[in-house]
Amino acid sequence: MKASDLAKFALSLPDVEEAPHFDRRSFRVKKKIFLTMKGDDEAMVKVKEPEARQALFDDQPDVFFAYGGFTTAFGSVGVRVKKVAAGLMKALVRESYDSCLRKPAPRARAASGRPSARRRGRAPARP
Repeated sequence: MKASDLAKFALSLPDVEEAPHFDRRSFRVKKKIFLTMKGDDEAMVKVKEPEARQALFDDQPDVFFAYGGFTTAFGSVGVRVKKVAAGLMKALVRESYDSCLRKPAPRARAASGRPSARRRGRAPARP
């Protein structure tokens, strides 16, 4: 896939903005990054399910790779843009975009129904 086509596709999605992110181009929706690109060679997308990430690494190790560290912990997958099939890359970008639009799961609450003391910014009282 051409990097220019990937950028055009990302920008064609509703409400997407492009902004710099360190040494990369980033594509965001609701201020959340769903795709970054480094030059014409590398991109990074979020793949939420660990099994899906591992399948990409196992099935096409010449195309997909792990950056390691925090990027892997947050579900990001490195992609060699010139080697990936356009249809697959568009599907991954769309999935990453959609994941940024989903509302997060509700936070845990104490039995009283109020946020816990720690969530309200206070440490719980010690006995």
